[in-house]
Order: sequence, then structure tokens, then C-alpha cells
Amino acid sequence: MTQKEILKWGILGAIAEIIYIVLIAAVLFNMGNVLPAPPAILGIALFLIIFVFSAAVSGLFVLGYPFYLFAQKKIKEAILTFLITLSTLLIISVFAIIVLYLINN
Repeated sequence: MTQKEILKWGILGAIAEIIYIVLIAAVLFNMGNVLPAPPAILGIALFLIIFVFSAAVSGLFVLGYPFYLFAQKKIKEAILTFLITLSTLLIISVFAIIVLYLINN
């Protein structure tokens, strides 16, 4: 496995995670416009279901390929892929915060 492949899979995992986060945020943001407000207990239960599902999907995007590499005894590559994914998420998040700050000021 080359460094280029490790970098590619790390960045792809982060991009997939960001796309998923934006899609879920958009759905939750627009849910109030489409559906009437559910009873409190149902709203909390629905939120928790979405939260657990999102944790599973996010775990797959962030940890899926590193876990596969770890299972193949490629520990160094697994850790590096995981760290690249987290670094990419951090860089894109900081960039988004800066852009939003500049837009609002």
C-alpha cells in the first residue's frame, strides 16, 4: 500500500463524512417545515434513533477502512489513514468556520 493510497482513502473518508453530516443537517433543519411537531417523547425517540444511526454511519466512514487495514495486520497504514481522516475533517471544519465568520462580518 502506497502513501498516495493511504492519503486518498483518508481524505475520501473525511469527505464522505462531511457530505453525510451536511445531508443529515439539511434534513433535520427542514423537518420542521415539512412535518408537524411530534409529541415530546416521540421527538426525543426520533432524535435518538437518528443519533444512533448517524454514529454507526460515521463510524463506518471514519473507522471502516482503518479497521479493514488493521484486520489485515497493516497497523501503521491503519493508524495513518485514521489520522489523515481526522486531520482532513479538522482542516475542512476550521476552513468552514473561517468562511462563515468572514461572511457574517
